[in-house]
Formats: sequence, C-alpha cells, structure tokens
Amino acid sequence: MNNVHPLPPSLPPGGRFNLPDTDWIRFLQATDANFVFLFGNKTVGKSVILASLIHTATVTGHAAGLSFIKTLDFLPHQYRDEQINNVIAALRQESEIHWDQLACYFEWDAKHQTSTGFLPARTDSGRPPLLIGGQAVPNRKGLKPRNLIFLETAGEDLARLAGIGGALGTPIDVYFRARGLPMIFLLVVPWMDAAKEDEAVANFIDHVGSRNPQLRGTRFVLLLTKWDSNPRRGDIGHDLARNEMPRTWQRLRGGTDLVSEFSVGTVEMRETREIDERGGFVKAPFLAEMDPTYAVRLWSSIHDSFSIKPLVPPLVSWWRRFRG
Repeated sequence: MNNVHPLPPSLPPGGRFNLPDTDWIRFLQATDANFVFLFGNKTVGKSVILASLIHTATVTGHAAGLSFIKTLDFLPHQYRDEQINNVIAALRQESEIHWDQLACYFEWDAKHQTSTGFLPARTDSGRPPLLIGGQAVPNRKGLKPRNLIFLETAGEDLARLAGIGGALGTPIDVYFRARGLPMIFLLVVPWMDAAKEDEAVANFIDHVGSRNPQLRGTRFVLLLTKWDSNPRRGDIGHDLARNEMPRTWQRLRGGTDLVSEFSVGTVEMRETREIDERGGFVKAPFLAEMDPTYAVRLWSSIHDSFSIKPLVPPLVSWWRRFRG
C-alpha cells in the first residue's frame, strides 16, 4: 500500500502575498511569461492535469516534443520595494515546492519497481492561485523557448461564478484585469458532468471578457476529462460539447478555441496507509496505467497558442491523426 501525498500546506490568503492591486498588476505586466489559467470546479482534476504535463515533459520530454524546465528566473527582480521582493521570493519558493510535489505522483522507482501512483489532492480554497512556472524548450529546431506560468485555483473559489452575477475574489480577478498578459484558459470539465457545468463555464468566459475586453480574443481550450471512463470514448468531444454544453459552445470560436478529450490513463480506487475514523484504510484514486497521449496533445495546444510556428509539423500531426 502507498501513502497519499497531498499538496503541501497552502500559504494563507494575504500575508506574504498581501499586495495592493496596483502593485500586483504592475508586477504581472513586467513578467516575461505566458500564462495558462486552469478553470474548473472542485475534484475535476486540475492538479492531475498539471502533474501529467510536468511528468510528460520532464520524464518523457521527447514524446511531448519539448522539455519543461523548472525555473522562475524570468520573474522581475531587484525591485526597490522590499514588499514586492518578498512576494517574488515567496512565489519562487512555492512554485518549486508544488512542482516537486506534483512531479512525484507519476514517478517510477526503478529500484523498488513501484510508482507513487496516487493522484494529487485538491487545492485548498481561499488562497491566491497556485502558481507553477517553468520554461518550455521545444525539441524542434527553429522554435524558441517559452516561459510559462500555470495558475490553478480551488474549485470552491471558482464555483462563485456558477450563478448569474457571480464574482471572483481579488487574488484571482487581478490576473484578468492586468492588460496585455498573454494568456490562455484550460476549461476543465469531466465528460459526465458536461451538462451540469455548462452554466458555470459559460459564465466564466463572460466574466473574463467583462473584466478585460482584450481577453475576449484569447484562446479557450475545453478539456473533457476522465475520458478513459467514457464507454463511448471513441466519439468526438466536439459532439458532446455541442449537445451537452450549448451555452459554452456558443461562446467558443471554432477557428481559435479547441475542444479536446483528456485522460491520464486507467484510474482505480485503492487503499492507502491512512486510517479513517472507523479504523479502516482510506481509499484514493490510483493511476494503474498511464497514458501520456492526451498530455502530449495538450502540450502542442499550449505551445501553439503562443507561437506562430506549430510544435508538431503539419505532416507529422496529420500522420498521427491518421494512425489514431
């Protein structure tokens, strides 16, 4: 049996991250990076997606078409304001901690022939977005490295937008109000909850555009997760989204936005070493068999959102689709 390795304790809202909005916006606009924001309700698998992206582009970087290197050296530095410098130091520390935690979930221990296997615990609510930074270095010649910052927020915080007129807290909203940030959004929805999540996802897209008109032209990628559990997984995600998420579908632009299926592989519920209140072993989702295919495809979508030249040459991309 294995231990569940939850994400490290989150920093409290405020404290080391307590900056006025104007300073936050100034800091974000001075950051030489592309932002990837993960939106989704609680337990939809945002942390799992991050873990699979890190694993796929570090352990199996060649298959992903790029390597993802842990670094935040591209953050602004040497501010005269000591408070901002403290925040930058805290961001670096938190990013490294969360990177290491997420990277270990799918690691293979060759000596003991075992894998941690258990999927990441969910992100704590009521805190600034979890930030993980790194540099994506393509294998293909002629493509330049891209600084990336992934932002993940607890589902409880995002659930405030489920109703019309909902609002997000300042620590989240400030990213949308900073003009000029290159950003894409990963809309994470389990395929079986597509109809139920339609309103929340559509409201989120509307909210982003209302906070910053520049973001109305940004890319939204609808990820239909847990696709391995779909008995009709041979179907196309576009059809499911069009039929089950009509409000969201109306807001997605076919030429720019994407609908993509996603899975990390075969997931089973297995016992951990943690004891529940009745004295039994707690069960948690365990990755029995990993499938990197979807993470590799998502890396291409992320890269191509910020680059004129595609990560995968068109002919190779066509051949992959042809072979299935």
